[in-house]
Amino acid sequence: MNPNNWSSMELFIIGTCLCLLLFSATLSTWQAFHSKTKSWLWRLYSTLIWVGMLIALYSDQFTTARAPGMPPEFAIGVWLVTAGIFSAIAHGLLILVRHVRQRQTLQIS
Repeated sequence: MNPNNWSSMELFIIGTCLCLLLFSATLSTWQAFHSKTKSWLWRLYSTLIWVGMLIALYSDQFTTARAPGMPPEFAIGVWLVTAGIFSAIAHGLLILVRHVRQRQTLQIS
């Protein structure tokens, strides 16, 4: 796997995934400390993302058997990160939709 051989579409997809990871980690961590309601839920999202990243990054040190494939701990970390990202983005979109709906005024002519 050589990064020099990647197409522009592959680089775009990787960049998009990294932006989603950065956005969801930042949003969930910020809301965990500054949210007035349901801060425990934002703490859960933040914990899922950060713990999942740590498990995925250090998964090679947890396993004792040197198999040719990826260690199963890496998959657990990726699933935790994915669950945290999707949960944080879904909750953020729900807040955004509620905020937009409250600001809309009904025009009667």
